[in-house]
Amino acid sequence: MKPWVRKAGRRWLVDTGRSKPRVRLRFRTWEEATLKERELRDERKLYGSSGVFSRELRGDIDKALGLLERIGAPAPVSECVEFWIRHNRPNGQRIGLRQLFNEFHEDRCQPVLCLSPIYLHSIRTTLEPFVAAHEAEELSEVTPETITEAVKNYIKKDGTPPAPVTQANLYRYLHMLFEFAVSRGNIPSNPVSQVENIWAKSRRSRPLILTPAQAGKLLEKAHDDWNRRQSPDIFAYVVMGLYGGIRREEMLRLTVHNLHSDFRIEVTETESKVRGFRTVPLPRVAQILLREVWEQWEELADLTPDPAGADLQLALVNPVNFRKRWEAVRKAADIKPWPKNCLRHSFASYYFACTQDKAELLNRLGHNTDAVTFEHYLRPIKRVDPFEWFTQTVDKEQDVELEACLREEPDKKKALLL
Repeated sequence: MKPWVRKAGRRWLVDTGRSKPRVRLRFRTWEEATLKERELRDERKLYGSSGVFSRELRGDIDKALGLLERIGAPAPVSECVEFWIRHNRPNGQRIGLRQLFNEFHEDRCQPVLCLSPIYLHSIRTTLEPFVAAHEAEELSEVTPETITEAVKNYIKKDGTPPAPVTQANLYRYLHMLFEFAVSRGNIPSNPVSQVENIWAKSRRSRPLILTPAQAGKLLEKAHDDWNRRQSPDIFAYVVMGLYGGIRREEMLRLTVHNLHSDFRIEVTETESKVRGFRTVPLPRVAQILLREVWEQWEELADLTPDPAGADLQLALVNPVNFRKRWEAVRKAADIKPWPKNCLRHSFASYYFACTQDKAELLNRLGHNTDAVTFEHYLRPIKRVDPFEWFTQTVDKEQDVELEACLREEPDKKKALLL
């Protein structure tokens, strides 16, 4: 609200434009009132739209600016206040970097977060050299320059320089560490956020994905593993990755209680990497491939109706020795080079090429925005029919069933994906 003038009886009334408290001044003449109104408008332009400062506050600001001028410091008042808060906390709490690191790691290890031991080990081993080098320092002494210098001089435990991905992880973990301190009120701002170009990355090429023939070969080797070990979890992992786009860490957390009878998988906040809920419907080929194991899972769910009693026997993918068993299937498929996250990226690329349905793809992948999806997930499908991806089976009976579905419904999109 701006200052204004109006006549009130025999006097002229000037409203200062403040809402809390409301202040109105009275003058005998119109000239005095308009002069005061111009002064108030000039003050408002000088001190911003937040309102006219009181005389005491203006005096305090002028005094602070005078002190900064006297010592030749060009820093704004806000930076000086932030410095004072950093070094003179009202509650007198001072915390060292080692104590913060221990409390941060303990917070990350909470069971409710469902973070994998490998991820927690990566955080601990990556941050440990930095914490050890600055163990005696308090949080208030850590500056953006400290962060930059630490990353430049970072040396791993074995004495070798870090790879670029290790440097990127160090930056990310440091940001998480100091953001934890900000959330608890230990420091007013995150020093890692103040480092210029911290997240700058070189131009990334399109993600590598599998071809339909490679997907068929991977399914075949995973099915052979099922017959040899009498355990279908690796086969189920491959099918849910190729045709559901579910993340690896999410599949390792899913149990039989996440299944629906109409071949839908519920990824709840407990299993989701981003703590969001979504439902992933499986396409026709996945239903055919998983029908036998799906019946076993439903029987297991009926025997143990209480999700609180879930154990490894109820898991869709057994995490015990999972990496070793999965590596054996990958090597047997002989797909070189093996693209990173190729199951999820391949599903996203082929599904979008078939449907062009951006909203449904984001829902199935569990993304909130399409920025990551289109920049890091999708690869154009040019040389093959994208629907061929959704026709890979492991035996003749499944081929016959899939062909029957296509005869009944000539529209491939409806027959294979809906």
